Amino acid sequence: MHSQLAAILLFLPVAFGVWCVGGRREWSLLLLTQTLLWSGVALHLLFLFRLYRERRYSSGNGHQVSWREPLIAWAVALPWIAAILIGWKGTYNPAFIPLDNTLLSPLLPLAHNESLPTTVNPIRSRHFLSFYAAVTVFAVGGWLTLRTRRSIRLLLILLFANGALLTVLGTAAKVFGSEKMLWLLESHTRSFFATIYYKNHWGGLVILWLGVGMALTVDGWQRARARGQVPELSIACLILMFPMVLSLVLAQARASFFVALLLILIFTAAVFRVRAKPRNRAFVLGAALTVTVGALASLWWIAAPQAERMYERSERQFSWLLTEEPMPPDARLAAYHSTLSVVAERPLWGWGAGSFPYIFPLHAEDSLIQADGKPLFFEFAHNDYLQLPAEHGLAGGMLIIIPPILALVLARRYHRSRLATWTFVGLGGLLLLAAVDFPFGNPSVTATFWLLAVAALGHCRMSTTKNPDAPPRNDRTRSASPG
Repeated sequence: MHSQLAAILLFLPVAFGVWCVGGRREWSLLLLTQTLLWSGVALHLLFLFRLYRERRYSSGNGHQVSWREPLIAWAVALPWIAAILIGWKGTYNPAFIPLDNTLLSPLLPLAHNESLPTTVNPIRSRHFLSFYAAVTVFAVGGWLTLRTRRSIRLLLILLFANGALLTVLGTAAKVFGSEKMLWLLESHTRSFFATIYYKNHWGGLVILWLGVGMALTVDGWQRARARGQVPELSIACLILMFPMVLSLVLAQARASFFVALLLILIFTAAVFRVRAKPRNRAFVLGAALTVTVGALASLWWIAAPQAERMYERSERQFSWLLTEEPMPPDARLAAYHSTLSVVAERPLWGWGAGSFPYIFPLHAEDSLIQADGKPLFFEFAHNDYLQLPAEHGLAGGMLIIIPPILALVLARRYHRSRLATWTFVGLGGLLLLAAVDFPFGNPSVTATFWLLAVAALGHCRMSTTKNPDAPPRNDRTRSASPG
């Protein structure tokens, strides 16, 4: 009961963020922050209520909660809190101030303490830092309240169903040539899909949903086979993953499409490997490649115009490999070099959360300068591993990556379930995409990523214990079937 309610409380704010243009607009970011925060507070209250009930009315259940759990969880999350506080301190020591309320605004330099954290736009930085704090409360609340494998499956099914619904609606809008998101919302760019402004942000969500779909497919197949039933959930997930990959072609999200293909290839090879006998392992890779190529051909046939444009763009960028001509200038590579200059100027503390679009023009390379004397606009570095130290510095970056490392270290004693493994594959796909794009620049992608990470670790924890979905001992006799 408590865990199923927790699954719903975890699903609703994340789904709201995806529908609310991904949190990319200021108003949607503030709304998403509030929903994540209050949902996280409600989850903590739910945990305390369960702790009180189990202490007052002992049920004999071997999986009772403990007051030590929130202490351990918040101890792991403490570096995130430190990074947020450091960033918040920097909002009182701004190095520049924008002259107007746009990302292209000229900057007015201010006297500041160069040895302390800083920022460029204190209001924008506080919005991002508040979002990070809300995600922290939300993730810790999820860890404390997701107590059964059944509740984790419910959460994953809800997330996957929401992704499938948005995929179908977004595909219909694209096929019918709508210039608005879901026929309703105006977009500032043509590279949108469904409710997400940027195509590769949609691609990041699809990669996470594909990981969830693979996890549910394998888990549903095993559960149905053990019960002698038809694996209806597995069949449904396999069918729904096809339009998700198709949506990447329609959105012309090249990087996300290739990462999704890699995930599908890994999944197909793993399925064939499990089903094949040891002497037949040699044909597994060929069979996986055949299935992948067949799916790719089908996608090409369904979305031929978009697929051809994707191919032409890739062909132009890689044609230098087949000729003796020097490599043409690439804006993204130049942006990477410029971002390294941004990092080098303030390596310890960085420039503050959300400051990249303001500070990047001051370090843009000559190849990025346009005819009017202004550099190309980059709101993000197109590489989250470079943008992290640019905004938070080496100190803040280390504080941000410590909690997931600690969580993985503490989880070494857990059993790695197949559902969790394939969920982690989707998370790994997003981390791979982050090396060539900026999926974590979208708040809804970030929230979904950490929610899935908590769910996967929680499922490993539940799989380590004996039958965590079983009722309490004094109820087992009455609930057992005659067989």
